[in-house]
Amino acid sequence: MSTPMDIRPLARDADLAASGFLFTGYESEEVYAAAKQETDGRTSITLTLVARPGFVKRWGDGTADRQRRREVIAQGLSFGAYAGDELVGVALMERRWNDTLHVEDIEVMPAHRGRGIGRLLLDKAVE
Repeated sequence: MSTPMDIRPLARDADLAASGFLFTGYESEEVYAAAKQETDGRTSITLTLVARPGFVKRWGDGTADRQRRREVIAQGLSFGAYAGDELVGVALMERRWNDTLHVEDIEVMPAHRGRGIGRLLLDKAVE
């Protein structure tokens, strides 16, 4: 029996670090290939999911990155997925110009992936 997920607002950046969310990159077995098509007065972009085993993207996590996360979380639009008291997934979101919600980052701990947690986080954002 799996633990029910509770999706609730993230309160502070310290919760992320304590739970092991470092935001230093990601690994994937798939990527999206983008194709652009232009006709008179119309531009379309199509994304196609393609296999790319072993794809790894890494970057640093400096002071500026941590400060940026604190600012995003302070807006009150970011959510965490909790299995009991354990933070297992996060969606960092912020309001941008023109009343647009921007997903800054979404991450689910490896042991909890493939259970629809990312979708639950995005569904909460759409509410």
